[in-house]
Amino acid sequence: MAIREFVLCTSLILYFGVAYANEESIEITGKRISKEELADLEPVTVISADDIKGLEGNMTVADLLKKITSSEASELSEEEQYDKGYEFYQNEDYFMAYKFFYPLAEKGDGYAQFYVAYMYDMGLGAEADKLKAVYWYKKAAKQGISSAQNNLASMYHYGEGVEQNIEKAVHWYSRAVLNNSSEAQYSLGHLYDSGDLIEQDYFRASELYKMAANQGHPNAAYYIALSYNEGDLYEKDKTQYVNWLFRAADFGQNEAMYDVGLAYFEGNGLPQDDKKALGWFLESGESGFVKGYYSYAWMIERGRGHDTDLELAHDFFLKAAEAGYLEAEYQVGSNYLYGKGVSPDYNKALHWLTQAADHDHVDAINELAFMYYQGAGVDLNIARARELWLEAAEMGSFYAQTNLASLYEKGYGVPQNYKEAFRWYLKAAEQGELSAQVKVAKMYRAGLGVESDLKQYRTWIKEAAARGSEEAIEEQESWEQPTNQAVESSDTASTQ
Repeated sequence: MAIREFVLCTSLILYFGVAYANEESIEITGKRISKEELADLEPVTVISADDIKGLEGNMTVADLLKKITSSEASELSEEEQYDKGYEFYQNEDYFMAYKFFYPLAEKGDGYAQFYVAYMYDMGLGAEADKLKAVYWYKKAAKQGISSAQNNLASMYHYGEGVEQNIEKAVHWYSRAVLNNSSEAQYSLGHLYDSGDLIEQDYFRASELYKMAANQGHPNAAYYIALSYNEGDLYEKDKTQYVNWLFRAADFGQNEAMYDVGLAYFEGNGLPQDDKKALGWFLESGESGFVKGYYSYAWMIERGRGHDTDLELAHDFFLKAAEAGYLEAEYQVGSNYLYGKGVSPDYNKALHWLTQAADHDHVDAINELAFMYYQGAGVDLNIARARELWLEAAEMGSFYAQTNLASLYEKGYGVPQNYKEAFRWYLKAAEQGELSAQVKVAKMYRAGLGVESDLKQYRTWIKEAAARGSEEAIEEQESWEQPTNQAVESSDTASTQ
């Protein structure tokens, strides 16, 4: 096709593979776009016939763009080239940013070297390459670019693009600290605080955290707050704890926002105040700490700091669930199962409970078992219910242990097995489950699944009765009846 002027677009670069150029024309292999599609594309660089004059043979679109971009860049001063690259970077046009930064990096511009390194590190505008990232970070770091020094230290710290070397990590973190990098101050402080890879040094850690926090580093301020609360870097001090929590929250640390809410909720260092707790929980959720949404919903569900509103509570449980918060996934599933704050919907209940169960939420596993046991929204399937209750029982759920024992006791969906029934009732009873304690007592008395033992029978009945089991209390009262004198006598004989 004859050419006078050709508009090259970002989308076009990504879509087409090879350009064939000569003096008069340019042809791009692959699917051709329509005029309507072309109108929707955003122009990046205008290429005229003069730009391609004299080119022979095949060349990629990227090569063509590089030639034109290089020609354009060569007409700018180095400062203008840097500004152009930075402008593209800020606009997230990393491909073009790389084209302007790379020539400057080769000429020795430290800041351009940092950006080239970072773009290789993150795979922005160039294929991710940790080795090349380290190469360019080193060049920029040696020129005193603090961000490069910090990132190079991090590469040595975690062994990315280079063999892990804590000594070199500390060296470059320290160089960046001297250049006032708050990120390096925090990272080196955390190294000394944890003591995992170097000798633990709380004094250095605390000083570095404070240096970073005084520059507005949110995580450093938050760690200082936690230290005052837990008493590791500093002596416990609730006033300082709260002060640093507020500073971290002001710096945008969303977990600190949540902890401010928790401090108001519990009255820990702050006056107990449900309304303020509610506000901070919501703010933390909106800042990305999804547990904040969950706690906000939890309080509204219970009328804490807000009128009880089950529908609003469900909405915020759902926000947290959709963001992947496990406890909220279970709560949303349970709400749909029982119609709490929302119309019952077995399909949605099954979806959310399954999602939570897949993440080992024991209550969700129990609810799923209940759905299969009752045939609620699914086909009745006792075998599946037993599998799920067994899974939850092995995780320690006394609710599941009791239900599993009941299946074995009654032979419902499984062969009757008193020994297995007793085993699971006993596990639940030992965790304080009242109905299981009564079952264990009665099985000891009858010798079902276990050798008869009237002393054990009375022990379990007394414990259940003391904790308020009406059935156990009735059992105790029956001991005094004349028809049960034989039980009394037998029990006396067994203790002699």
